[in-house]
Amino acid sequence: MKKHNLTPHKRDCDKQSFIDRIKQIINELGSAAKLARLANLSGAVIGKYLAGESEPSRPRLISIADASKVNIEWLVSGTGNMRGGDHQLKSIYNSDTESFQGKGFGESITSTEDYCEMPFFDSADNNRALASERQVFEMLRFRKSWLKCEFKAEPQDMCLLRFHGEYMSPTLVEGEITLIDKRETKVTRDGIYFIRVNDENFIKRLQPLPGGNIRVYNDNPSYKPFIVHPLKHSEDFSVLGRVVWAWGGRTL
Repeated sequence: MKKHNLTPHKRDCDKQSFIDRIKQIINELGSAAKLARLANLSGAVIGKYLAGESEPSRPRLISIADASKVNIEWLVSGTGNMRGGDHQLKSIYNSDTESFQGKGFGESITSTEDYCEMPFFDSADNNRALASERQVFEMLRFRKSWLKCEFKAEPQDMCLLRFHGEYMSPTLVEGEITLIDKRETKVTRDGIYFIRVNDENFIKRLQPLPGGNIRVYNDNPSYKPFIVHPLKHSEDFSVLGRVVWAWGGRTL
C-alpha cells in the first residue's frame, strides 16, 4: 500500500490546519464546552486538540463530525466542503494508526469505484445484531482493494461492530470499532470471535479443544472462562464471525 511521506514541516502544517478547523467549529457552536458535550468528550480532551498536544482517534473524529454536522473528509484533511451531502457517510481510510497521520491521511477521494459501503452495527442496539438491515446503525465507506488485499474478502463478507464492555481489555476497549468476517462461523483456530450466547451478543476469545469443545474466555483476567460444545448447545450458542481488525488498524 502507498504510504504518505509527511515531513515534519508538513505534519506541523497539517496539525495547525486541523486545529483551525476545530476552532471554526467551536466558533459556530459558541464554546469548546458545547462541542465537548455534543461529542461526548471531556473539555480537557478538546483543550489538548486545540493546543496541539494530542490528536483524536478515528472514533473521536467521527463523534466530532457528527456533533458539529460537518463532513468527516473536511474535518480530517480539509478536503471538500465543510458541509453538504450526507455527513453520516464516513470515508474510512486504510490507516494503520489511530491518529489521522497514517496511511491515507489527507487522501482525496477522486473516484468511488474502489469504495464500498459497509454496514456498521452497534452491539448494544439489539441482541439480534446482524440479523437484518433494520439494525444497521449507519453505513461506512471502505476501499474494496484493501479488503481484498488484507482479508481476501468481498464487501458482503464483512461488517463493522462497535465493542462494548471491559472484559476484553486491554486488547479491545469500550467503544472501539471492529471489523467482522462473517464467513468464519467455525472455530478452527484460536482467535477473537463475535458470538451469541443465550440471545446476547459478545466479542470473546475462542479456543478449539479436543472433542469439539470450545473454550470461551476473555483477555481481562477478572472474567472467568467457560466451555461449550457447539452441537450440544446449538440453541444457546452460535458463532457469527471472527474479529479480524480493530479501528486503530490492528489486525487480530
